[in-house]
Amino acid sequence: MRGNICVQLTMVICLSMASSAVLYGQTREVQLQTPEENEAVQLARMLMLLAGSGTHARIELSQEQASVADDFANRAYAEYYGIVNSDVPQSPATIREKLSDWTQATSAGINEVLLPHQLKRLRQISNQIRANSGNAFGFESATLLQKLGLSAAQESAQ
Repeated sequence: MRGNICVQLTMVICLSMASSAVLYGQTREVQLQTPEENEAVQLARMLMLLAGSGTHARIELSQEQASVADDFANRAYAEYYGIVNSDVPQSPATIREKLSDWTQATSAGINEVLLPHQLKRLRQISNQIRANSGNAFGFESATLLQKLGLSAAQESAQ
């Protein structure tokens, strides 16, 4: 259990650094803030949750599913981290293309690993964590804003 906590903590730190690189351009001279990039960050956050044993029971994973989910989440997150923190200089267009390809492949993979109700619950947990974190980017997802049905005035007030 203790080793699992260390792995989760490492992933949180890595995700924090990766999100900063993508959203704020701290490791690059460019800001990547398109809806697709925000979707990639949201998906990476979900992978971090999926790799944590504390989430398994909350989304009703069987032991077999949990093992497959952990392997998938760790592998996919490593790919994400490699894209956003590459030592090789890349153009913003290249990074965006790689993130788009990664998001499509990872979304398809997560749909194979989880049942629809499990994926729905994982998204709910991810959204709850973002909303409760005090993060100014809690509503960066256009998809989330659409689901909430906010008026134009409400969206501009956030």
